[in-house]
Amino acid sequence: MQRNFQDNDIIRFLYDEMDRPESDAFLDALMQDEELWERYEHFQQVVEGVSQVKEEPKAASVAKVMAFVAATAGEPVAQPKQSWPDRLKLGKNWLPISINLNAVVVMALLLFISIGVTGSFLKLKRAHIGKPSSESLVHQVESLDEPLFEWDDSGLDQELDDIRARLEGLQSEGDPIL
Repeated sequence: MQRNFQDNDIIRFLYDEMDRPESDAFLDALMQDEELWERYEHFQQVVEGVSQVKEEPKAASVAKVMAFVAATAGEPVAQPKQSWPDRLKLGKNWLPISINLNAVVVMALLLFISIGVTGSFLKLKRAHIGKPSSESLVHQVESLDEPLFEWDDSGLDQELDDIRARLEGLQSEGDPIL
């Protein structure tokens, strides 16, 4: 007597979930039934395609499945521990984190632009302290081989003069200076 095998039986055979007598009966039926053979080939391709997928579920998905299993089985299931890339601890709570590479690049660009703008304003501020606006801050220095340029910053010169005066005051008091 030949048994009528269903799609579920084909899947069980492909995943080696049949016992020996049932597996032998399935192989006999497979050799005799062309329609069963076609369905078997279809499911074999599906199983091979699925086995090539190498995805890992997110920890949150695993936690939801485990909570569902615990609720239906009536026993508590330990929650998986979250690691740094998935969550950030803020006080007693864990917050999910997702890092967008585009956002990181934009933030880095904004940081560099703001540093450049701030530096430019500081240079302009120092340039106008004690200097008439018509006077150039860059002067050419005499050189034998090639022309050299020097930045003239009166604010920086004043700071250096103050430091020199303090150092001379320390030397006059007898403190050794390295």
